[in-house]
Amino acid sequence: MTDFTGRFTRVLDELRRTLEGACVVEDPERRGGRGYYAGLCFKVYGSRDGRRYELSDGGVVDWTQQLLQNRKERLTISGIGVERLLAL
Repeated sequence: MTDFTGRFTRVLDELRRTLEGACVVEDPERRGGRGYYAGLCFKVYGSRDGRRYELSDGGVVDWTQQLLQNRKERLTISGIGVERLLAL
């Protein structure tokens, strides 16, 4: 997880609490997604036989805010590559 703004501390705390058993790691040095995601972004990894595979990526975007000219709009997107699942 990466919080580019510092405004998502409560969200990260809640994810750690809710996703019990999952490893939630912050990556403040993440370069990818800067300027694309509006604040919080994430990657989901899976592992098999000691190897780690990136499965999904996503985050908060401001597309609906721009489209509707409404700063109250919120949108979180993500995608998963089916071919990545097959690697597992």
